[in-house]
Amino acid sequence: MADREIYPHAPIALVVAEIRHPVRRKLSAAEVEAVGAVLRDALPILRVEQVVDVELPSGKQQVSHHPRFVSRSLHQSVTLRPDAVAVETTRYEGWEAFSALVATALHARNDIAPLDGVERIGLRYIDELRVPAEAGATNWSEWVAPELLGPQGLSNVLGAPIQETQGVTIVKTEPGLSYTVRYGIGDGQAVASSPNLVRPAERSGPFFLIDMDGAWQPISRGVPEFDPLFVTDTLDALHVPIRSVFESLITEKLRQEVLR
Repeated sequence: MADREIYPHAPIALVVAEIRHPVRRKLSAAEVEAVGAVLRDALPILRVEQVVDVELPSGKQQVSHHPRFVSRSLHQSVTLRPDAVAVETTRYEGWEAFSALVATALHARNDIAPLDGVERIGLRYIDELRVPAEAGATNWSEWVAPELLGPQGLSNVLGAPIQETQGVTIVKTEPGLSYTVRYGIGDGQAVASSPNLVRPAERSGPFFLIDMDGAWQPISRGVPEFDPLFVTDTLDALHVPIRSVFESLITEKLRQEVLR
């Protein structure tokens, strides 16, 4: 298996890079237009993302609106929130293309209205593993690593197949760097289309979720200056182990009969 093999039927449902920064004022219309001019080749459509925040413990709802630039296919987007830049795609075409879009978005945002620092850098891959339909429940032990399957003995004791599982594992690889892996059996979709970000194909039925989130946070209480090059280098570093983790969690049967 080649290190850089690109599977013809990759199970990626969504990739997200989110860079959080200290809260800034809302961008003016002129600033949004200036950012849009930089992103226009890849993301020519300007939408408004509506977010409903719930205050605790009062339960009071507050609606906010953020500029979101999207591709004509609605498969890629860049959202500019007061506290973050989020780059998302439902049609992943490789790390080089995705990281280039992230770099363009960060430079555009910071050049037009400079940011005050960086508080968190996150990179998330959500995979929905789907296998050929067979009579009865899917035997996921043929497709994923056994450590992802939980207490399989429950199925024998209760005389019924397991319909859903959920698990979370967190690994801190070094100070300031961590990886969170969520996994389990589901049905339907882990990621649904929205008006501003559409999945290329709507799928249904059982799937196995592998959701990997790599994150960097400063190890001190200070807030480092915002440096787009530092952010993109950190995303590169977060990305390196993600493929290896994914490969360690699937079987050769899945590679041969589904992904290839």
